[in-house]
Amino acid sequence: MQLKDNDLNLLKKIFYKQTTKTLSDSESGSKKLSYTTGVDAKLFPMIRDILARYIDLDGSKIFKSFLLESFQPWTIHTDYDDSVDPTIAVLIPFVTANTYTIIFDQECLCNFDNFIRDNQPIDDPATLAEADNLLSHVDSNGLRYLTIKERAPWVEGKPIIWDLKALHSSDNFKQSNVESKLAAVIWFTKA
Repeated sequence: MQLKDNDLNLLKKIFYKQTTKTLSDSESGSKKLSYTTGVDAKLFPMIRDILARYIDLDGSKIFKSFLLESFQPWTIHTDYDDSVDPTIAVLIPFVTANTYTIIFDQECLCNFDNFIRDNQPIDDPATLAEADNLLSHVDSNGLRYLTIKERAPWVEGKPIIWDLKALHSSDNFKQSNVESKLAAVIWFTKA
């Protein structure tokens, strides 16, 4: 599904209006990974109303929302937050680019290192084949524990949706000469 231009433009106004940027470098040492710009919770109902025209939100409510500007590819991780009862993540690209969000079949309620420790390798040939392609920025040993559910392309205004417990990753967009990516990210919890 594709957001209508008027809804996409309204979301851009909401997300661009925010002014506080937070540098996220937790996975990159001193390398700039991304900026996140939080959205005021007072705007959550408006964002939810727009998305509900396109997505069955099943009574869920937003618990976190931000503008994400990525400069480096994210590695495999989960967005699970045990302080709430999370449901889905919605990522809305604000640009069309030769890049993907990779969503895996496996779920994780902790961090990826613990997931590897607690599980057996699967060695899925299709997933391992991506080690030199979309996932060249990821430790190939970690791919042994995963199967790819979806390779979601970044198309401006086309939401990418996954379960908040699902492991996922950026592709190595630097290989495609994409310098940065810009998207709205919205996390939902049961109402």
